[in-house]
Amino acid sequence: MSTVIYILRFGRDSLGEFNRFQLRISKLRGGADPFGRPHMKNLGLMRDGFPADSGILVDAKLLKSEWKSEGSVTLTYDRPIAINGFWFQIRERRPELDPISYSMFAANCNVEVSPFRVSDCGNWTLVGASRATFRSITMSWTFTDAPQLPAPEPARLSKQIFDFRIPKFLGSVLVLRSVCLASSNSLISILAYAKREQTAVMVAVYFMLPSVNFFYLLAVVGCQDEQDCVTVGSGAIFSILISWAVVAGSWFVYLAALSGVWGLLCCGVVWIWYGWQAVSMPLVSSSAVFAVANIRLILSRRKLLQESFRLMEKDRAMYDKVFKELQQTEKALLRLQDQVAKIEENIGPVPSRMSQQAPVAAVKETAELVDVDSLHKLFLAAAMLHPILIDKAKFWAEQSKGSFSLSSAHGTTKPKFARIKNVERACEKVIRTYSGRVKHLVDICRQSIIFDTVEDLATCLSLIARDGEAQVLRLKNRLDPGFDSTKSSGYRDVQLNIRLKTQESLKQGVWWHIAELQLLIRSFAELKRDEGHRR
Repeated sequence: MSTVIYILRFGRDSLGEFNRFQLRISKLRGGADPFGRPHMKNLGLMRDGFPADSGILVDAKLLKSEWKSEGSVTLTYDRPIAINGFWFQIRERRPELDPISYSMFAANCNVEVSPFRVSDCGNWTLVGASRATFRSITMSWTFTDAPQLPAPEPARLSKQIFDFRIPKFLGSVLVLRSVCLASSNSLISILAYAKREQTAVMVAVYFMLPSVNFFYLLAVVGCQDEQDCVTVGSGAIFSILISWAVVAGSWFVYLAALSGVWGLLCCGVVWIWYGWQAVSMPLVSSSAVFAVANIRLILSRRKLLQESFRLMEKDRAMYDKVFKELQQTEKALLRLQDQVAKIEENIGPVPSRMSQQAPVAAVKETAELVDVDSLHKLFLAAAMLHPILIDKAKFWAEQSKGSFSLSSAHGTTKPKFARIKNVERACEKVIRTYSGRVKHLVDICRQSIIFDTVEDLATCLSLIARDGEAQVLRLKNRLDPGFDSTKSSGYRDVQLNIRLKTQESLKQGVWWHIAELQLLIRSFAELKRDEGHRR
């Protein structure tokens, strides 16, 4: 027979308040069944670690101490008292009669009607036993009358003390952990509902994970038996999964949801095997929050992605329709392909991802180039290079019938030059696309030139290739009929990554900065303005 008695009840460090206590002997050291009066000299209760019957902190009077012949002892008080354990003394002779298996029960009886009759008491509660195990995960005790093995022979007339108070340090940790978990769970739920995924992750990293991991570290140290270790192990795996989720970055939501489901399943197994008393309520609440909140985020993200894919397919159909019209100018497309092939031959092998590299001495073109890992440095260089790129783009556009504007609703054609990339968008791209590597941002300084025909675009490309102040580092020809348009949702253009080595860029020391130049067909540019790139 076993049960769990929670130590912390309404902030009180006790096993409860009772007015009748009974110690029941079930096994003796010699192996015989208990008989006659128990082989004890004295018996008492514990208050704050002191024997209550010694006169320390006694708030009730012992009405009777009844030693029965069937191997039990009953203590009756005039009103309920709070206890945290018990003690007894062994007699000086006959060690074979020492009790090694025993249980302490307590009840609240109507002592005014019958102060000595055990049958007038209600339900008896197990509050102590020969074997007591502290549950580090639930901060509670489990009692069973199984003997402590090996059962040592106590010194004659010595007091056997059983103090079931919770350690003060663990109690403080429990309170702090509960406050931290409750506040972080509530905040994560609110943020998840508001779809603030990144902020919810930060709350989990800086508030929830430290409290959970620290608590389970203490719990693993205090793990004492199978039931406790199963519960602690479930929580530890839950904590490990959450930690992995944080490290996994983009997979955080999925691993966090998995950890929540895992925690709930483990709590269910513990409940089936050991009863609800052994289930960790903090683990249940944390698992439920992680499961519900992250499953909601997964479903919301999937819904948004499905809607985005539907809109992208719509865009692709419109872009493909425009490109079919362009394919009627087969000669112009072939000329463009030949021009691209010549430029690519001069460029040579191109890495899958370009890298911004600056010289050790910025004003010297011949200095050694090193990777740029400062977003501030890239934006500073982009701001200085931007007017130089506009001037160059104007020159190329004038020589090839290009422009920088689309027809507005009022029929105006005022030039509109591209601005430097937004800082927030740049940071988002660094995190999501480049895994935090700033050096791969090569489109902070960018410009677009719009053409009415493919012939004009090919002419501009030829001008750029022959310009001694422009170094083409990479070229993407999305107007090639062999290009897989599914990668760009049907959108097509010619994109170049270039360095400008003009007199002004060399003087300012920004010649090393890689800029992006897009050559667009007007029909594609109009669709891009009205429909595309919003997804």
